[in-house]
Amino acid sequence: MYPANAEAILGRLPERIRVALIARTAEIEHPVAAVVEMAIASFLGVVGSAVRNFIVDLPDTAIELANLCRRQDSTNSSGRSFPWL
Repeated sequence: MYPANAEAILGRLPERIRVALIARTAEIEHPVAAVVEMAIASFLGVVGSAVRNFIVDLPDTAIELANLCRRQDSTNSSGRSFPWL
């Protein structure tokens, strides 16, 4: 990452995050661009994990929802598939 890009990104971040990244830069004695790049990579790793977990859990959730709908249908006298709507 170019230093100018890192500065542009820092300028758009909330102050508390900007201050923390600059403090981390001084603490580990790395260029601002390297710390911003590490922060972005870390964030994307967390988001990627959350998405993977969601996708992995999605089939189980869909099955649970389908079972709930079937139970609701068996006790529903209105004839609608989703009586709570």
